[in-house]
Amino acid sequence: MKGQNKDSTFHLVTGGSGSGKSAYAEDCVSRLLADRYGEGKVCPDSNRGAEKKANAHCVTSLRCVYIATMIPYGEDGKRRVERHRRLRREKHFETIECYTGLEFLWLDTALHDTSRKEATAAGTVSGERRPETEYVVLLECMSNLVANEVFEPNGAGDGTVEAILRGIESLRRQARHLIVVTNEVFSDGVSYDAETMRYLSYLGAVNQAMAAQADMVTEVVYGIPVTVKTG
Repeated sequence: MKGQNKDSTFHLVTGGSGSGKSAYAEDCVSRLLADRYGEGKVCPDSNRGAEKKANAHCVTSLRCVYIATMIPYGEDGKRRVERHRRLRREKHFETIECYTGLEFLWLDTALHDTSRKEATAAGTVSGERRPETEYVVLLECMSNLVANEVFEPNGAGDGTVEAILRGIESLRRQARHLIVVTNEVFSDGVSYDAETMRYLSYLGAVNQAMAAQADMVTEVVYGIPVTVKTG
C-alpha cells in the first residue's frame, strides 16, 4: 500500500453481539504494550501523571488511541460516552470521537486538540514536548461508522464503501498497529427493508475489503478468539 507505515500491522476483529470481541481487541492492545514495555508497565508518553515514570528511557513511545464511532443521543447517551471515556483512560487509551469522515482524521491534530481541551479544563496546560510517537489505534465499531456514513445527513451516502476504505488506508499510514472491530450481522437469515439491506451490503463490502488487506483476522465466538487469517 502506497505510503503505508513501514512494519505496520492491521488486525481485523469480528464477532456477533455479546461475543467478547471488544474485550479481546482491548486485550490485543494490552499485549502490544506488554511486548514493548514489559508486563505491568505502560507507555512513558502517557499524559496520565505517575504513568510517565515507567520506562522513561524509551526513545519512541507507543501511544494508544481509541476511535469511537457511536453517536451519543440524549443525556443518557452522553453520560455513557463519558463513562466509557473514563474506563478507557484507565486502560491508557486516549479517545477520539469520529462519526463520519474517517479519511479526514489526522491523529496528531485530533489528539493535540483533545489533550489541550482536557488540560485546560483541569488547569494543567503544559508545553511539554512529546518524544517520537508511534500509534496503536483501536477503532470500534465499523458497523456504527458505516451506519453513520449511510444515514447521517453529512455522511458519504452511496460513496460509503470508498470513503471508509480511504479512511482505513489513511489510518494504516499513520499507525504502527491498527485494530478494527466490526460486527457479524449477516447470519440471522432475516429479510430487511431496502435501506437496511443497502446498509448491510455496504458493511459487507467494507468487511471483505478490510479482511483482504488485514495481516490478521480473528472471529470471537463466545469469548473464544478463532483465527481466520494470519500473516
